[in-house]
Amino acid sequence: MKAFDYKAAYATYLTFAHNVAFRLCGDQELTKDLVQEVFSRIWERRECMPMVENWKSYLFVLIRNEYMTLLRRKKRISFFTVEQGFQGYACTLEDYEDRERRLLLRQAIRRLPERQRMVVTLRCIHNYKTREIAETLGLALPTVKCHLQQATLNLKAYLAEAA
Repeated sequence: MKAFDYKAAYATYLTFAHNVAFRLCGDQELTKDLVQEVFSRIWERRECMPMVENWKSYLFVLIRNEYMTLLRRKKRISFFTVEQGFQGYACTLEDYEDRERRLLLRQAIRRLPERQRMVVTLRCIHNYKTREIAETLGLALPTVKCHLQQATLNLKAYLAEAA
């Protein structure tokens, strides 16, 4: 069994970790903080570090968990990017392939009330199930469903108005 090589793991997977963190949060500063925190934890545990076979999966889980901890601590989302469409609601980003329409969709989402924006972010970007959104935000399940429905109606209205 060979010893854990922190420097090699860091050099090999730093870019991957940065890309995963940025895709999750969409904010450069937060990305740097998440990656630093994850590699700090790995460093702290280097003596008892398990021999990880799939580092990409392992890092993804660590980064996701760190990000979720941050979200729970803050209990709000202060940034917003659109990477994926609405799954089971409204429209998908595949319907908005050109850059101007994606920009219009982002603008529409930014106009949503804060709670609707948070629910839509967790649903569409982070692929949370409705139950997981309710748990993360401390809302009742029917409230989350209502926010999703209202957000869909608001987005459709704004997009129809802008068209």
